[in-house]
Amino acid sequence: MPEFSGELSLNLRDLLILNILVEVASYNIPEYYEVYNGGYEFRYKKGTDTGIYTGIKIGRKPGLIANIAAALTLGIIVGLYLISDGD
Repeated sequence: MPEFSGELSLNLRDLLILNILVEVASYNIPEYYEVYNGGYEFRYKKGTDTGIYTGIKIGRKPGLIANIAAALTLGIIVGLYLISDGD
């Protein structure tokens, strides 16, 4: 089955990256029904699916800062939870 995938990214000074991804895939799904003589006859459902995904990424330095901040925040939340006896 032929498939297509394409991605376009716009990098703004390694601070912010805008992303769009398009995927097109063909499918051929067997469907069957019972025939009166007890056998099965197969029929196929054919079609195409298209998926479009968009996203935002952050660059190297802002990403490092955001990951450190997220780790510290998670550590504080877990620490407060453990101190409060889980109530």
